[in-house]
Amino acid sequence: MVSVITIPAPNKRGAAMFTSQSKLDTVMKERIQMMLKIAAENE
Repeated sequence: MVSVITIPAPNKRGAAMFTSQSKLDTVMKERIQMMLKIAAENE
């Protein structure tokens, strides 16, 4: 069986244009951590 987990990246041409790179990095790290947690729980 194969599973695919996707997470959205911040849209730098949308609302994220008005957000600092530091905040975007934090959001992306949180999303990656969430994805890894889901993957680990569904191994």
